[in-house]
Amino acid sequence: MRPKGRSHSDVEDLVVVWLQSGKTAVFSHHTALMLHGLSDILPPRIHVTVPPAWTPAVSLPAHVVLHRATLTESEITWHDVVPVTAPLRTIRDCSAAGLDPELVGQARREGIERGMFPAEELPPSAIVAAE
Repeated sequence: MRPKGRSHSDVEDLVVVWLQSGKTAVFSHHTALMLHGLSDILPPRIHVTVPPAWTPAVSLPAHVVLHRATLTESEITWHDVVPVTAPLRTIRDCSAAGLDPELVGQARREGIERGMFPAEELPPSAIVAAE
């Protein structure tokens, strides 16, 4: 449990979750948006993606949201010492998970403006949502 007043965005908290996952979890969705500095999101919970068949050796804390998917090497990058989904994958995951369209659109625009990915890599519906 983290001390009162400490944000889950502290790298130490993320490292603890990553180690508890056996170094299998990749920070994703809302947490990845925050780590990439895309949108104004401040997630109250830590989101991670693990392989579909993954079974935890220990229980992850209650404030961790578990997503299951197979990620390719190109969909994973690093933030400090922890793995995180790449910006484009992050935005697609958040959109598919039903995150507020305003935040998804903001993240898309900021990612394109900051050169994190080219606009043509987004599906047409994503480009429309970003305008």
